[in-house]
Amino acid sequence: MGVAHHSRPAHATASVPSPGFVRVEGSAVCFASALAEAFPDALYLSCAGDLIRLDLPEADFRIRVFSSAAFTVGRFDFQAVFRAPEEAGGTWWTSWTVGVDQRPGHLTRCAALLVDETRDSRRRFARMLADARLIWESAS
Repeated sequence: MGVAHHSRPAHATASVPSPGFVRVEGSAVCFASALAEAFPDALYLSCAGDLIRLDLPEADFRIRVFSSAAFTVGRFDFQAVFRAPEEAGGTWWTSWTVGVDQRPGHLTRCAALLVDETRDSRRRFARMLADARLIWESAS
């Protein structure tokens, strides 16, 4: 499983618990339940075709699911837009790709990978924002 990070300064309704709206259709459908359960603070979750849209309070994620034969996922392409105060540079964009190992239990591992990558990205942003806050507070 490989991860490459690149940063730059861009139908049916599921019966899963979520405070926001959940829309599900297409190949991304198998990830809706895991994402809705992992992110109860989601403002919006859509799994349509090969695109997952996950809007959270501090960021919007777009995750493209690249599948090969027999609905096995080969990789995920993540794009995230994080909202930060003007002092921290305003909006922050990032994108990265995660390759997926295709073995038995594949979809369960893929769902866990999506959750882990999204949580890790939120943690990285929180750390970067805290660092930026120290810099702008010390400059004032």
